[in-house]
Amino acid sequence: MTDRYYAACCQTDFSCPSDRDEIGQRTRRMCAMAEQTIVGYEPFHDVRLLVFPEFAHAAPIYDSVEMLRKRLAVEVPNEHTDAYQALAARYGCLIQTGSFIETDPDWPEVLFNTTCLVGADGVLSKYRKV
Repeated sequence: MTDRYYAACCQTDFSCPSDRDEIGQRTRRMCAMAEQTIVGYEPFHDVRLLVFPEFAHAAPIYDSVEMLRKRLAVEVPNEHTDAYQALAARYGCLIQTGSFIETDPDWPEVLFNTTCLVGADGVLSKYRKV
């Protein structure tokens, strides 16, 4: 029989960042939310999957791919997924990140709206939309 555990949908209300330098602050806040959820629910439920909304890290606020690439795009994995990995390793949980505006050197002309499932071993899967 499969072990039963709970999922938590964590809601955010961040303003849209204008630069990738603002993503770290969001990541730290989401890690704190995840930790508070796991610890707070521990007496009642075994929360092991935490899910964040689509545009929790960044939203496509610019009119052009060039501006999105210049201001908001990041490669995945990155320091943000590393922070989620550390949290997942500490608590034995999985984290479905909000989406990143991802740049990939294998696809230099394309930006992706990418969400990741992160566990103790790092990025376990990526779901990309163009």
